[in-house]
Amino acid sequence: MQQLAWAQVETQEEEDSVPVYVVDSVVAQPDVMKTIRPDQIAMLTVAKGSKAVEKYGSQAENGVIYIETKDFARQRYQRLFSNRAKEYAHLLKEKNSDIDVQYIVNDSLVTGQQESILAPVNDRNITSVTILTPKELLKTYKIKGKRLGLLVHYKE
Repeated sequence: MQQLAWAQVETQEEEDSVPVYVVDSVVAQPDVMKTIRPDQIAMLTVAKGSKAVEKYGSQAENGVIYIETKDFARQRYQRLFSNRAKEYAHLLKEKNSDIDVQYIVNDSLVTGQQESILAPVNDRNITSVTILTPKELLKTYKIKGKRLGLLVHYKE
């Protein structure tokens, strides 16, 4: 399936119907798809229509492909959560990592692919961020070994 996606990009280039690519909020050349591995992508969104053309010009008549890499998504949601939960910000600063954090999104444990699960969360759709202690993590979710739980609710 990965090869099919990349082959489709090459076919579009040949037909001169290349969409606009936006990677980590920066407009990029179509060749960028050859440099990004699928396992580096947290979120991919395709947009078409008058708003896309208004924002990116006539080239966007072929669509806009927004790609957010896992590194970019992680930086963005860590900044967002740090602004809403001081304990989280303190732990990130202390450890320079969120390895001691258990994320819970809309009441579901995040057990893998956290960048992809947290990438859609932003200032416009987040409804709450709640810190959970290790005791609360153990009692409610049976999670051991984490210094902090971060319960995030957002409108999907």
